[in-house]
This record gives sequence, structure tokens and C-alpha cells, in this order.
Amino acid sequence: MNGLLLNEDVKGTVEGDDILMSEATSLGLSEEDASLLQERSIVKLDKKAKLSQLISRSTTVAAKEANDPLYKKLEKVNKQRMKLKKAIDKKYAAKGRKRAKQVLKGMGKTKSDMPNRDNAKIGR
Repeated sequence: MNGLLLNEDVKGTVEGDDILMSEATSLGLSEEDASLLQERSIVKLDKKAKLSQLISRSTTVAAKEANDPLYKKLEKVNKQRMKLKKAIDKKYAAKGRKRAKQVLKGMGKTKSDMPNRDNAKIGR
């Protein structure tokens, strides 16, 4: 390997792919549209970005090792965030599926990979 990570090098799990395909089927998407859900993005970070990311992670680890009360607060907030996210996902699952389906339909009408607000008429 030459240090460059390619799309072929990133493999999904069978379980994850099955979940994506079942969700796509429940949305009524074609196989072509469902394959969009399985695409992976590879982001190559420059040295400065890698260093910034590593510094951030290292400071969090250092705070944990020092039993810092701020780290304990951060853990607590992250747990609350996850609970709230699950509650929102449960409450708005149907609307989220509908919106995702509209975005995917809109993506097929443009040459760009990015959803176009005009083509993916999403209600607000």
C-alpha cells in the first residue's frame, strides 16, 4: 500500500450493508438509488489538520487520566446528547425517511453529487 486510501480499500460490514439495503427497500428506492447509500467518502487530511485532531484527542485523554471534573461533565453531556438524539430519531423517523427520499430523487436530476435545493423540493 502506498499510503493513499482508496474507495476499494474501505469495506463495509455485511451487517451494515444489510441494514442500509433494508432501509432503502422500505423507502421504495431502486437498487441504483440504494447503492448511493453505500458510497463512502474518503477524506485525506493535511499535516496541520491531522495535528489539530490529534491535539484535541490527546487533551481529552489527558483530562480523563487526571480525573478532571470538566471531563466528567463532558462525559455526562455526551450521554445526554446521545439520549436526545435517539429521542429525536424516534419522534421524527417518518419525516426523516420522507426527506431523505426526496433528496435522493433530487440528486438524480443534477450532474453534481451534492443535493440541489431546487431539485429536491424539501418542505420546511
